[in-house]
Amino acid sequence: MKEMWKGLTDKQKKFIVFYVQNGNGTQSAIKAGYAKDSAHVQAFENLIKPNIKPVVDWMTNYVITNSLDISICSKRDILQKLSRIFTADQSNFLQNGCIDVNQSIKDGSIVALAELTTRRIAGHDDEEDVIIEKIKLHDPVKVAAEISKLQGFYEPDKLEHSGDIDSKLDASQLKDAIKEVLEDDDC
Repeated sequence: MKEMWKGLTDKQKKFIVFYVQNGNGTQSAIKAGYAKDSAHVQAFENLIKPNIKPVVDWMTNYVITNSLDISICSKRDILQKLSRIFTADQSNFLQNGCIDVNQSIKDGSIVALAELTTRRIAGHDDEEDVIIEKIKLHDPVKVAAEISKLQGFYEPDKLEHSGDIDSKLDASQLKDAIKEVLEDDDC
């Protein structure tokens, strides 16, 4: 990780941390100190830079693999993001027949991108233009499975218990139990 971190500016490091926490490129760029009016462009550029994308991927994977609670989001936030991924299609990235990643950054559908292949070419005034060659979205079937797991759609195959079950439950106990569950739920 230290090797990947070297050579990054303070703004880039902040952007990476905020992006791993919330998954919103524009908001992460603003929090990192980039100008509000160009934050979506800066977010896009950061996410395709060869020295930033691997760090974002590594940190995200590390947080997920180690089940780290870095207070990044609630269950509702996760479901909203997965829903954006599930409902996105390639038309989210097209504007007048051309690929428009900036719009997908603004509307949040950028999270649906699994792969973005680009190349740089010489542009006007000695600047480089970024040409997008390929867009690949996350597999909606896998995303649907994750949503189903979070929503509790999968029931356990076997339910084992030990001891006696008190089957007597009056209405007030039921109301109290429901109230307790609703108060504890993040939704």
